Amino acid sequence: MNDFYSKLRQQLYSNAEAVNYYAKEKDLGRNHVNYGACIALAGVLKELGHPTSVAIYEHDEGYLLVPSIEIDGVKRIVGEGINHVENIFYLQRQE
Repeated sequence: MNDFYSKLRQQLYSNAEAVNYYAKEKDLGRNHVNYGACIALAGVLKELGHPTSVAIYEHDEGYLLVPSIEIDGVKRIVGEGINHVENIFYLQRQE
């Protein structure tokens, strides 16, 4: 179960970075889809007993940004890494 939790947590961080990346790239559709994935994963983590909070704000042009995520009392600042976005797509193609 701990491995499952780790995978969910890492996927949440990756999706949050994708939210920020697509806001920077001005791709509203992918920005919002990845935000939806963040909220869904945060809900699953909460149901598994891990208090989770995803900070969110909306940019002037309607793009969503995730500055930080807190899981089990540990706050992590979220960047806008393209490497994580590319890794998500690579892993999805491998499945």
